[in-house]
Amino acid sequence: VDYSEWMIGLIDWGKLRVCWASMQILSTVPLALGITFPEPARSFFALMDALSALNPLTWVSAACVNAEFAAFDTNVILSFAAVIVVCLLVWLVYGVRILMPFQNTGDEHKNALYSQHMAAFLFVTYLTYPSLVKLQFQGLDCRLEVSGVSYLRVDLGQPCNSSRYASFVWINVGMIALTQTIPLFYLWRCYRVRDELNPKIAGSLQARLKHRRKQEHLPALHATNFLWRHYTCDWWMFEVVEAYRRVAFISLLPLLTIPENRAITGMALGLLSAIFYQHTQPFHVPSTNLVAVLASYQIMITYFAGLLVQADLWGNEEHGSKSIGLLLVNLLVIVFSLVLSWKDNKKTRENLALVDNLHTQLMDTQKVQKKNFLMAWTNYEQMEREEGSAGASRMLLADLAALQQSIESHTPADTVLAQPSQLRDLAGLMNAMKEKEKEAHKLM
Repeated sequence: VDYSEWMIGLIDWGKLRVCWASMQILSTVPLALGITFPEPARSFFALMDALSALNPLTWVSAACVNAEFAAFDTNVILSFAAVIVVCLLVWLVYGVRILMPFQNTGDEHKNALYSQHMAAFLFVTYLTYPSLVKLQFQGLDCRLEVSGVSYLRVDLGQPCNSSRYASFVWINVGMIALTQTIPLFYLWRCYRVRDELNPKIAGSLQARLKHRRKQEHLPALHATNFLWRHYTCDWWMFEVVEAYRRVAFISLLPLLTIPENRAITGMALGLLSAIFYQHTQPFHVPSTNLVAVLASYQIMITYFAGLLVQADLWGNEEHGSKSIGLLLVNLLVIVFSLVLSWKDNKKTRENLALVDNLHTQLMDTQKVQKKNFLMAWTNYEQMEREEGSAGASRMLLADLAALQQSIESHTPADTVLAQPSQLRDLAGLMNAMKEKEKEAHKLM
């Protein structure tokens, strides 16, 4: 068994994309609702929060290096600066590679380098955008009051009436404005090549996708295929829609004043997302749309569970049936994604094997037909030599004309020719050709 091939078959990047977005949203539910789920759900959401945060300051004890790193405003600024530095390094390395004297200076090489670094830049922004937005909007939440003094809800050590916080707000507003240009940059990059991403040709969805794939080698498309490769031609801009959908869950929903309203709004957004995915089908792989619908219901169920916790209807029993059930609901989508990915990959490999087999059969048939043709032509030439007839080519054309007249004499004038139902695919055509080949040569 080729286990590496088996593992690769479990990975579908479109479904992984859906699961990643769902995980980022779910990781914010406990903090957004101000609740703590009993075990084992509590550990599961904590793990998802750690994986989706992508904040180096949370992976190491930064406060041990400098106590200032423990302050939330410092955390927000340094996280934003870290992303900026990584993005600048991506383009700095690109500049160095372009200017290196021993590098190929051809346009094809430059386009390849540009595509590599643009893909890296888009990947970095895709991973970090939700986390940055979450931190930045948390820095505006000052609804927690203690003895008449407002504090940041995520950091009781930072009073909101201090001059330090007032300065931070101005910096934070600027960071929010810059961060929100990321989806707009996605839209601009895709809008420039919208005619190639959504080709105006007649045909099915698969035919249009095939036409688009033929153009992926173009520099303008190859550099941005991370943004649209999993979506249908009509939804070439869907990554922008998805970015703002995550912002609504992660950053805007927690700003609602009443905790119960946050839970109800989260349920409503989850339901609307499921309906939206069900009716628009933005992914070109049908099973990925199914995973997106299930992930949306998963979010809705999780917010409903949070509402029950808020209303003290959940209970505090550790490792209780409700908590285990919530854990299973969240794990089910991941398992279901892996199963569908494996099935899709298996089907793709079977189709490739079928095409390869049919190609082999076609080549073999071509050799047989060529052999039969040469034998028939040799017979005509032999008849020409023996009988002194007009010539092989004239005899062949005369026989074909006679065959045509024979068919026309037995066919009504209003007959409409149609392909039999058994010839709907390539395999049917190949089998019919094998069955009729000898009869056709006999008539010839």
